[in-house]
Amino acid sequence: MFYGKNTRFTELTRKETQVLWLAVHGVKNRVSAEKLKCSPRTVEFHKSNLLQKVGARNTAELILRLYQIYHAEKRL
Repeated sequence: MFYGKNTRFTELTRKETQVLWLAVHGVKNRVSAEKLKCSPRTVEFHKSNLLQKVGARNTAELILRLYQIYHAEKRL
C-alpha cells in the first residue's frame, strides 16, 4: 500500500485492502462479495475490521480518513 509507516492503513490484510478499494469506488457489499467470490457477510466482517483498525464509525468516515492520510503524506 502507499501509506506510510505511521498510519493504521499499513496494518490491513490483503482482503481488507481489497474491500477498502471497492468501498472507495462506491461498490456495495453484495457486489463486492461477488467480485471477491465470498459472501456479503464476509465483506461486512472485513469492513468491520477496517472500521475498527482505523477508528472510523462508518464507510464514509473510513474513506475520509484514507483521503486525509493520503494527502497529508503527499505533502511530506
